[in-house]
Amino acid sequence: MPIRRSRSDFTTEGNITMTRFAAYASEVCFSPSRHTGKERDTESGNDYFGARYYSSSMGRFMSPDWAVKATPVPYAVLDNPQSLNLYSYVQNNPLSRNDPTGHDWFYYNKQWQWQKGHTFYNQDGAVKGLKGYEYLLVFQKTGTSAAGAATGTLTLYDQKSVAFQGNAVSTGFSGGNTPDGYKPPIPNGGYTINLANRGSVTDGYNSPALPAHFDGLQTLHDSSGVDQSGNSWSASYTYEWGNIRAHLDPLQGGLPFDAYLHGKSRTEGGDYTHGCIAERSEVILHMLQGLTVQSLGVDVK
Repeated sequence: MPIRRSRSDFTTEGNITMTRFAAYASEVCFSPSRHTGKERDTESGNDYFGARYYSSSMGRFMSPDWAVKATPVPYAVLDNPQSLNLYSYVQNNPLSRNDPTGHDWFYYNKQWQWQKGHTFYNQDGAVKGLKGYEYLLVFQKTGTSAAGAATGTLTLYDQKSVAFQGNAVSTGFSGGNTPDGYKPPIPNGGYTINLANRGSVTDGYNSPALPAHFDGLQTLHDSSGVDQSGNSWSASYTYEWGNIRAHLDPLQGGLPFDAYLHGKSRTEGGDYTHGCIAERSEVILHMLQGLTVQSLGVDVK
């Protein structure tokens, strides 16, 4: 006799809105995502919102809200009693509002800070026009390669947690002793990557070693063609640049060179770049290809 199995959908208060039945277990498609697409913890039954856990059965967060600036009731609007509840979800109005991530990364006073919501608050109140980012990529310089490059770790954060369950940690290097002399590593500071602009290397001639500027995330391949003078050329772009590169836009001042995070297949001469960040494994670069956000922040330190 077939076993009937079911799956139910719930409101934010825990009430059943729909139940699906299937005669066999194989006919039921189970998903870890529940309220507003957040992942549900199988042991506690709570939904993970990045900043806090939410209980759908109780219709409230499991920990109080908080703010960088110490205040008795963070983000309270005194003429709105619902805003005084530090455990409520979107001020108890889930039909017209949602809380997509809970917090964002902001670049303020030349440093990245993680704070609630999509508006940044300093000690004087809201800072208008400051963009928040869900993801932050950190290049932490930790040492020096045999070729004189700054070496370090590359870590991708989704909110304040390491993305993809701790697998998003890689290594990179920048600058060093090149055939053209010593090149300093990429300066410390804040950058962004434009993930909305994606493409592949253009086959038009730029130089045998240097693909044309691309402001976004670009896949590379070896190329060949004929220049404007009718001369044949070939370019092994992957030799120095790997299979993927992401342009780094500085948030403060300009750079004397076009900076990228890129792969590298060259091994001769050791680990060095002309100022970019190279990631031989391309682990982080492949993860960037899978992100659906328009842009992300980058912290070099």
